Amino acid sequence: KAIRRQRQMCIRDRYGGAGMGVGLGLVFSQGATTGGTDIIGKLLKLKFPWLPIGKLVMIPDMVVVILAAVVFGTVNAALYGLIQMYLLSKVMDMILYGWDTSRVAYIITDRWEETVQGLLDMNRGVTLLQGKGAYTGAEKQVLLVAFRQREIVPIKRMLREIDPKAFFIEINTFHFQRKEVRRWLYSVSKRPEITRSCPTTICGICRCR
Repeated sequence: KAIRRQRQMCIRDRYGGAGMGVGLGLVFSQGATTGGTDIIGKLLKLKFPWLPIGKLVMIPDMVVVILAAVVFGTVNAALYGLIQMYLLSKVMDMILYGWDTSRVAYIITDRWEETVQGLLDMNRGVTLLQGKGAYTGAEKQVLLVAFRQREIVPIKRMLREIDPKAFFIEINTFHFQRKEVRRWLYSVSKRPEITRSCPTTICGICRCR
């Protein structure tokens, strides 16, 4: 009976967390709150605008659950609650930011021309930024490229073949300010372009020269 009860609690937590995530995602998509601890998450969003709202909403709830576990000694219930909040956070972010998380990468390589050509062959727009080493003072070309999550493996494989010593920084991206960026990210570009020192620093979008 104890095992069956634990299974039932685990199932309830999973479906409950997913359902609450959908509900909170719809509420926040309309600019509203439920009037509970999610208000704290929305205030934290003003302080940390680069973090997804789902993670920020999870912070005050985690504090409440941990304090309750310490005071009442309900460790098992707290563990189930943490699982539920994690699912709530993930589903909420999916509702608000979409199912396919985009990535942005900065690439520093001495063989940047070959790397740019390889990215263009993969139908990825590239922005060239001027970089300078703080210690050596050497001038470097920094490549900025945006892509979908499932494209990370072929991009890394291509970069490894061209320059195994290349410096690669990958960043998760949930939102772009300009609407046309998402159209370029989620559709194949017919004319990928290279821009130099683009002030918008958004790959393949700006038409400036």
